[in-house]
Amino acid sequence: MKSELMLGPWILGSLYLAIAILLIANRRILLSLPFLYLSAMHLPIFPFTLPVWAQIVTTLVAYLMYIAFWFGGMMTQEEMFLSSSGKRAVLNKYDRHMRDWPVEYSEKDVATTFGDIHIIDTGKTATSDQTIVLLHAASMSSWSWKLNRGILGNGGRVIAIDLPGEVGKSTLSSLSRPVMSDEDIGLLFSEIFKALEVDSAILIGASAGGHQAMRIALQMPERVEALCLTGPMGISNPIRPLITMTAGMLAPIEPVNRILTRWALGTSEVIRQEAYQWFHLVLRHVIGRPTAPRQLTDEEMSAIECPILLILAEDDNLVGSADAALIRAQTNFKDIQAHILPGSHLANLEQASQVDSLITGFLRDLESED
Repeated sequence: MKSELMLGPWILGSLYLAIAILLIANRRILLSLPFLYLSAMHLPIFPFTLPVWAQIVTTLVAYLMYIAFWFGGMMTQEEMFLSSSGKRAVLNKYDRHMRDWPVEYSEKDVATTFGDIHIIDTGKTATSDQTIVLLHAASMSSWSWKLNRGILGNGGRVIAIDLPGEVGKSTLSSLSRPVMSDEDIGLLFSEIFKALEVDSAILIGASAGGHQAMRIALQMPERVEALCLTGPMGISNPIRPLITMTAGMLAPIEPVNRILTRWALGTSEVIRQEAYQWFHLVLRHVIGRPTAPRQLTDEEMSAIECPILLILAEDDNLVGSADAALIRAQTNFKDIQAHILPGSHLANLEQASQVDSLITGFLRDLESED
């Protein structure tokens, strides 16, 4: 029993020291300091021992210092990337993904009130009069639509937007002025649409992009012809997944990053190949200012009158129960088609061909009605 009691401080102190070393390896020097202190306090290398009450108090203080350092560092950032080398790593990965973009495209930056918004534009062909705007999932960017060949090659103009405050090539003029309110979203997209000479469009949004698509439809309904939503945030309550993601991001060390990646994105082969490395880079090198998702009220959902295609996944930890989300959507949306697919959160990547088939069929029906 005595040897077990002696072993406990060594185990706990070594654990704190390992966390500190991992934080230092990730260039989070300030964040490592509370854990260096905790390791020194617990490792039995000093000739004195603090009373139990003092150990509890100092441990709580160290944890509070860690949280203060984390949020303090976030609030004093000058840009989302934590280092120039991290920025290069992320944007190089972005460019490598874009090599697989299946159609010709141009890139441009649109100046807005909030900053320069990066656009991937396929241009307009004579095949279709439809204009499609793609809004990506949180911690992704425009490249994440690269497997949706049916959508990208449907014959109309397709515009993919790097959402401001998210990782990608868009830049916020000030990190203290992210896009948050409904009015912000309406202003941002009215400026984007004006700059791109888009009168109206079909919005296709994944996850957080689906959440923004619904709020755009509320702010400027006359300019939104239809919504295609895959695993959208905002139909179900986002509090639990937001707490989980924030808790994971508070511990920016590789073991936690790997657990968080599997929880958020799933474990399919496609997701592991296409998204894991990107997501690890984002967790390691980026603290963004994304538009905070919120649950739309029943009244807001009922106010969206355009046709909606909703695609949910069976094992989506961020949306939660697909059946519950489906019931709420069918109860409140006026004009909705809905499907539940196997898989996890990023259905447009994991089930690209099925998502393409559902969306292109939906778009054909819209065109035939016109």
